[in-house]
Amino acid sequence: MTAARKMRPMHEMYSQDEIERATACVIRAYKDGPQDEYENAAANWADFVVGLGCSEACLKPAIRAVLARRWHAVNGPQDADLQPLPLGCREMEDAKYQSEAGRMLAWYSRSLAHNYYDIQQHPSFYEYACGILADEKVGSQLLEELRDRFPPRLLPGLDECTGNWDPPPTEQEDGGPR
Repeated sequence: MTAARKMRPMHEMYSQDEIERATACVIRAYKDGPQDEYENAAANWADFVVGLGCSEACLKPAIRAVLARRWHAVNGPQDADLQPLPLGCREMEDAKYQSEAGRMLAWYSRSLAHNYYDIQQHPSFYEYACGILADEKVGSQLLEELRDRFPPRLLPGLDECTGNWDPPPTEQEDGGPR
């Protein structure tokens, strides 16, 4: 049994100015609607329907996603095929069909979303990619194309079925010594 993931407060990861800018971006996206879904990261992430209104419960995840995309733009890999961080189902699906690197990026984004976009706790893209490749079968296209960029290395907490990463349980959580 895995322990429940805890959502780190945004102010522990980002400055107040960054949070305010991302909040304004998301509110503008919800207000204006997704005229161009592929340029509207917040709207695309939420896959919302205009006119239904939106509570804080759906704004906060979109704000976290936008903050993570901005963080990835600066701190993630700078290779053109690994930017920007795809948000939402549509962008992730599009990324998967771009290249093997795009497929890896989409999985990374999904894993980040699974962890509430906690960029401090989640492994870096590099660590994540190396972990994914450690589970690939010899001869897979993903492994053949990316192993030179991301040498396979086990990543504790990586679910080989879903590609989502969860923090490995501590000894206290798994019933070990206290």
